[in-house]
Amino acid sequence: NELLRLRNFASMSAVVSSLDSHAIFRLNSVWNRSKSSRFPFTKDSSSSSSSSAISPARLEVLAQLRAVIAIDRGREKLRHSFRDGEFPKLPFLGTFLTDLLNVDEGNPSFVGTPPQQHANFHKAAAHHRVLSQFMCCQSHPHCFMAKPHLLEILRTVRGFHDHERAALALSKLIEADDPTQIPEARAFEEAYGLGLSSTRSDMYEVQQFEKAAQMILVD
Repeated sequence: NELLRLRNFASMSAVVSSLDSHAIFRLNSVWNRSKSSRFPFTKDSSSSSSSSAISPARLEVLAQLRAVIAIDRGREKLRHSFRDGEFPKLPFLGTFLTDLLNVDEGNPSFVGTPPQQHANFHKAAAHHRVLSQFMCCQSHPHCFMAKPHLLEILRTVRGFHDHERAALALSKLIEADDPTQIPEARAFEEAYGLGLSSTRSDMYEVQQFEKAAQMILVD
């Protein structure tokens, strides 16, 4: 919701899409307070579930954000929100790429027949209309004060070569659909040297990332 207030449509779309990814959306303990988590680090799964589940108020906000970025009718709501928003604003690049692709594929680069063939200025003007909106955003940048401790945490967070598989493996460590999935998730965890389920000291990096996320998402 804060990203929408800042008119940062790019990051807002990325965050909402990530929350709707299979690795996160499958976690009942996050989306439903009545479900208990099988998080391997937690001694008391029932208390963890009630404290980590998303509140109804935030679920309502998330539903509103989903409606804004919905792909219905060519992302009509997202286009209107961007068009009506004041500067500074950061656009969702996907709509611009879609528009450029439609202009490029729907119009020939040249019109007429040889030797009277000439450039299609209608296509060039259509390209300009799309790109000018994007370039206007560059002329009105956001002015934020840097948070060095947050930047350092984000710079040092480890990534994965196969991100989707890694995310799903970690998701199954948090909440497995059935016990047979746990060995596979453990094997992936060991292959990447995550060390997420061995000792309390191994939780330091995870806790640092969670602390950064809480600071970013605080109301």
